[in-house]
Amino acid sequence: MTSASASANESRAGKLPESGTMDNGLRAFFSSLLGHQLGMGNGMLKKFLMTVGVVASLLTGGQQAVAATLVDTGPGTGTSWLFGSGQWFAGEFTLTDHWIVESLEAHLNIFNGGNVTVRILGDGGNVPNSTTYFSQSFLASTGQGWQGVFGTGLLLMAGTYWVEFQPDSSIIAAWEGGAPNPLDEYALYAFGGWQDSGPNALDFLQVGVRIEGFGPVPLPAGGLLLISALGGIAVLRRRRRTA
Repeated sequence: MTSASASANESRAGKLPESGTMDNGLRAFFSSLLGHQLGMGNGMLKKFLMTVGVVASLLTGGQQAVAATLVDTGPGTGTSWLFGSGQWFAGEFTLTDHWIVESLEAHLNIFNGGNVTVRILGDGGNVPNSTTYFSQSFLASTGQGWQGVFGTGLLLMAGTYWVEFQPDSSIIAAWEGGAPNPLDEYALYAFGGWQDSGPNALDFLQVGVRIEGFGPVPLPAGGLLLISALGGIAVLRRRRRTA
């Protein structure tokens, strides 16, 4: 099977900025993180992000962050699989570098819309494990095409992951198989759990998935910036408690 490893040469125009300094990318990531966790005002947030940007520039040497397609199976054109509240799928992919993920999409044919929850899960071998790195829902509309979540700002380290799309009870849909560049492995959720049928037993599913982001994020810079952000969160929380 074709590896789902990312390549910076697979840059895509349109949904993401084609390029930008690495500190801009990381500042966007921490902006999302801090704004969500702390509800920070613009003034305080800008001051902290200015510091993050300076540190990022020093540690990365102004390295360019490239918008890239990390995973693109292409749309499925073969067998359509039932995609509903009792049955859904996940696909395994591997990143060889550290990336900031910005969008996660599936190529679906929706007959009756509803909410779909997208998750990034850890690798449990032939199926995902219970480790959840990301979870967010979107409203799937009727029609055929790519649908998913955008602007996630998710930092993923190099490693193997599973992306899951779980429909709610109102969804009536099909997820087309036969994608031209299938993922490393696929898993089926049915009868209340992931069906582990052995290595690559469900590779015939070949449903369409697309993941985009930007980077790569170098280390130790990424790790040091994350530590700096967490330290900043602790300081700001203390200030808010004493205010």
